Amino acid sequence: MFGKYQNIIIPIATFFLGGVFLWAWNVDSVGNKENSVCGKQYPFLDAKIDCIKSDEASDQIESSRKAVEKIVNDEISAHRIDRASVFYRDLNTRRWFGVNDTTEYYPGSLVKLPVSMGYYKLSELQPELLNKKIVIPVEDVVSGNTDQHYPPQDPLVADTPYTVAEMIRHMIVYSDNAPFGPLMDHGRGFVEKSLTDLGLTEMREGEMITGWRTSVRTYAGALRALYSASYLNMENSNAILSLLSQSTFMKGIVSGVPSGIKVSHKFGEGTGTTVDNTVLTYTLNDCGIVYKPGHPFILCVMTESQDFTQMETVIQEISRASYSDIQ
Repeated sequence: MFGKYQNIIIPIATFFLGGVFLWAWNVDSVGNKENSVCGKQYPFLDAKIDCIKSDEASDQIESSRKAVEKIVNDEISAHRIDRASVFYRDLNTRRWFGVNDTTEYYPGSLVKLPVSMGYYKLSELQPELLNKKIVIPVEDVVSGNTDQHYPPQDPLVADTPYTVAEMIRHMIVYSDNAPFGPLMDHGRGFVEKSLTDLGLTEMREGEMITGWRTSVRTYAGALRALYSASYLNMENSNAILSLLSQSTFMKGIVSGVPSGIKVSHKFGEGTGTTVDNTVLTYTLNDCGIVYKPGHPFILCVMTESQDFTQMETVIQEISRASYSDIQ
């Protein structure tokens, strides 16, 4: 999926005006504190915080944390998975919890989201970018999807021009690997800037990027940036979240919430092997925003195991516990 990238084609001198990445742990905005009960009580805090609901959520989230931590520990003790990490954030009260949340994993196709965000970011300066057509070389199609446990539906084909927007849609909705290499080759500079901004750590062999690492807590920041429209403008943030809501992967977070609940999410898989291609472990990650009525939240789960089915089950159990414990 990853290889040595060619020279950048699109100029990036004006990329990321201001150079400030606003998604981090800062509050979203300053409200009118005079009209807020909490604002009068806590004049130095964001007026949008509901202090009563926040205190109630704290107890519920602690209960959810214990339930999720038990699931993780029980599954590891039973040797059904090797390790797992979880990050949860209530998007109303901003309360959160983590279980092994700073441990880094191979993200697999999770990396496609910040790549897409990089293109959408530059399109705010160059609106024609998303309509630019790129041809996928045969080698990218052949090598891209052959080793996936969850192969994409309707993968893109070689020697056919596709717009950047269509390539991004296939990466996000179907997790199609074929567009990844060409998009990286075409936009190396600004895409790597986006990956760095969103906290992914490069793995290199000399000048070649061989992959990335990230944690559930770090990756959740990218989702929060989309939800708050603090990295991309509102139109582009909404566009990407809409694509994420169309993901065809249904064996993780989506399976743990009631039918009909919208989930904007991205999954990623990976296979760890030795130099002679002996499989050591598999990785399955699923991270997204669950639009629970009245209580939207971010949930990011990363797992490693010898069995994809076991990892699916763990992610579903964690999703179910996270959804049901918060009222």
